[in-house]
Amino acid sequence: PHPPSWAAAAMPAPAPVPGKLVDSLLFPAPSPSYTIDSYAGELIWIPRKLVGADGAHSATAEPAAGAETVPCLLMPFESSRYLIIYFHSNAEDLGVCRWFVKFLRDQFQAHVMAVEYPGYGVCPGRTTPEGVIANAHAAMQFATKTLKLPYDRIKIFGRSLGTGPALDLAARYPVAGLILVTPFLNVRELIRDRVGPLANFFDTWFQNDVKIAKVRSPTLVLHGQSDLLIPYRHGEAIYRACIARKAFVSPPRMGHNANITVDMAILVLPMLTLFQLPDCCFDEFQVPAWAYDKRRSPFYVRPQVEVDSGKSPGSIPGGQQLQSCDGRLRGYCAGDAGALASGTRACKRGRAIPERETSDRKTPLPPNEAEVRLRQQQRQPKHPRWQNWFHFQGD
Repeated sequence: PHPPSWAAAAMPAPAPVPGKLVDSLLFPAPSPSYTIDSYAGELIWIPRKLVGADGAHSATAEPAAGAETVPCLLMPFESSRYLIIYFHSNAEDLGVCRWFVKFLRDQFQAHVMAVEYPGYGVCPGRTTPEGVIANAHAAMQFATKTLKLPYDRIKIFGRSLGTGPALDLAARYPVAGLILVTPFLNVRELIRDRVGPLANFFDTWFQNDVKIAKVRSPTLVLHGQSDLLIPYRHGEAIYRACIARKAFVSPPRMGHNANITVDMAILVLPMLTLFQLPDCCFDEFQVPAWAYDKRRSPFYVRPQVEVDSGKSPGSIPGGQQLQSCDGRLRGYCAGDAGALASGTRACKRGRAIPERETSDRKTPLPPNEAEVRLRQQQRQPKHPRWQNWFHFQGD
């Protein structure tokens, strides 16, 4: 006999686990280990979408102000043929993995670009699988459209969580190579190893088991047999599903977070054997200057200069009036009230500079305030570096 109709109503289908809960488990973003002022000449901001002001696709033009950006670490190697796009694990950001990026560049003599995830480091946004994939595609756009590198000069490297975006790119584009360190089949299978049948409540984010079958690039899979976080069976299954030219390295005593640079036989020798590394090319790419502009980061704070509102300097406690070298912009700088009497100027940020540092002549300071005012009103800076500086002016 059929069960009564109320039985089906009493047992509704299980609801999926909320996405925010899954994101918090998958992406335990650490506290930022760097700022927008870190790693000058290495930290760049690439556009999430290469779109010009008129809405048309623009590969090399400077992105519009306010456009979404993705922070990346770019370490070029002179005359190298290959660019390695690196995707780090879920427990580190660009600052934590910088040493490994530098190792890849120096060991394999290749350009290396590491990509940040939303919610990590100085990359804004909420960390989601879709956001991680979007940043990965932004990196590929920047490499192929802006740096104008062909796919056969790009290798993709992913570790742990980073194998998800790495496989997504390798399944779509004919890149020169793919390196997967401790990969996983998908999020559901990864959770199944922990909670069993309850894993069916989770979605199959990062379907690496499906995407590996679409990869046609040479692939290196590295997975330790002592990995307690992502079981060894995941890496072995990924390797078996790969139909491209491939290699598998499985050290018996290697754990999930092991240092894979200590033993040359774990990473270095397999990469040198499977891939054409190192290799040279004299067709160097050019990184546009706007990519290094930290003002594209939403965390950038513009230095504030208070414009003259018509109030006298005496109305600002401890303030002194500022005037630019050309006399066009006036403002006030809160500082030592006796700075004027001691003969000082101020830079654009309001830092007081002794008169001895601002003059080419090594003469003693004037003995009285009246002479200080007269000299500062009459003398104009002659060196070009003073053109953007401010100096104190009397009432």
